[in-house]
Amino acid sequence: MSMSVIFDQEEAGQAPAGAPKVAVIPTSLGLRPEAATAILEASPQVELFDEEHWAVVKRGFDPFVTPPVHDPQALVETARQQVQNQTLPVLLGGDQSIARYIPDFLSPPFTILHFSSSPNLLKEGAVRSLLDRDLAVVSVGVRELTAIEAQYIKKSPPGYNRFLAKENRQSWPTEVPQAIQTDAVVLVFDASVFDISVMPAVETPSPGGLSWAEATSLLKAVSSQKRVSTVLMTGLKPHPFLHAADFLMAKLLYKILGYCFVPR
Repeated sequence: MSMSVIFDQEEAGQAPAGAPKVAVIPTSLGLRPEAATAILEASPQVELFDEEHWAVVKRGFDPFVTPPVHDPQALVETARQQVQNQTLPVLLGGDQSIARYIPDFLSPPFTILHFSSSPNLLKEGAVRSLLDRDLAVVSVGVRELTAIEAQYIKKSPPGYNRFLAKENRQSWPTEVPQAIQTDAVVLVFDASVFDISVMPAVETPSPGGLSWAEATSLLKAVSSQKRVSTVLMTGLKPHPFLHAADFLMAKLLYKILGYCFVPR
């Protein structure tokens, strides 16, 4: 598959002139450097006609894939260039450590909407590093945390809000957008937020996670009320006998872009 295209089926046609551009930036930073490639290789299997929009949503945006980046400086420079060009950067990587570089190419104010089973709040954690830089973070789907992280959360750190997986999720499409105090939002979506029955191909699969419907309904609600300024997708641990997991992440990216750019 050519690494210069994504969702490249004949039926897609051409996006109209002036359509929003999307730069998909694959990176080998962190664990599981093969994750980005797996998502890209699964993308041609995604059905471009979306039943929610009842349309081929790719006609609403113009995506392209940049050359892979392998070090933090290249990642920041590539993403910053896309932001300057008013292009949405979509980062594909193996783990959440990549999130720590977002403030280096994106100017505040913005809020990080963090989907993950883990809060990532240990001192070396990416979310902790974002909070230490005075950024707002809203975490959803958290259910795997250490005692140290639980103590940290109990202290109600400034800028941090969380929606634990054990809580009532029916109200999340209303409550989560209300918890985001900025117009701009960065979506950091780690595959571990899904229930093990939906997404087994992660480093630490665990029960009690989000269903496909819960995740997409929340993404839809946030995207309709906020301006998505960056997307980071992580957490996939490709497995030779679990190709459905690669497809799920490619499908999820297509859903997110549809929510961002296609009127409903």
